[in-house]
Amino acid sequence: SGAPDKIVTTRKGQSLALKKWLGRVKSRQETFFSRMKGFAVLKNRFRHGKRGSSDKMRRHKHCFESIAVLIAYDLEDHPLFEV
Repeated sequence: SGAPDKIVTTRKGQSLALKKWLGRVKSRQETFFSRMKGFAVLKNRFRHGKRGSSDKMRRHKHCFESIAVLIAYDLEDHPLFEV
């Protein structure tokens, strides 16, 4: 499951500069996730949609993607930090 060919982790033998860069990347990603968490879109039960679970999933996906767009617009004025 997932995409193991696209996952990068810190390992023995990597240069200190690479490990520091990976640390900044991870921190930046966590900062983005904390902004997503601030909207609490996954905190409560999603109760919208009346045409079955596929309709609810489609609406929930739309909601989640909308929040990602709002955060992307916010990042234009308030960037995370350079990697």
